[in-house]
Amino acid sequence: MDLRRKLTTLGITLAAATGAAVLPAVPAHAAADCWDAGWTYTGTVGGTVSGSWRVHYCNNVPNTSVRSQPSSAYPVTGTMRSNPSWFVCKTDEGGYNGGGPHPYRWLWTQSDTGGWGWMADSAIYSETNPVPDCITG
Repeated sequence: MDLRRKLTTLGITLAAATGAAVLPAVPAHAAADCWDAGWTYTGTVGGTVSGSWRVHYCNNVPNTSVRSQPSSAYPVTGTMRSNPSWFVCKTDEGGYNGGGPHPYRWLWTQSDTGGWGWMADSAIYSETNPVPDCITG
């Protein structure tokens, strides 16, 4: 066995014995941003706020529930089957969504099964900061 192979084997054995992980240095990459869909939604959001918002596409988890209010405690209005999907606006005033970088953020959309409602930011891979706020538009 050559010296390089012996040292590699020794390093792996030591790492396993100490619980340490020896990994190559890989730069961390943030999720790609949601992107402008090229059209504007004009209407009501959440049944209370009227206005116009630039719609954005975001990469997301397919088969995710869309809810009547921005919280998992509320009824499901539909299912988002597609990826990517489009979103009108966002709020950071919702219930806890399961975690991620925006644990209280929910986005307004129309589900693929027809119902309008809120989808948890934790089910969206893309960075949702570019999506406009529902209050300010």
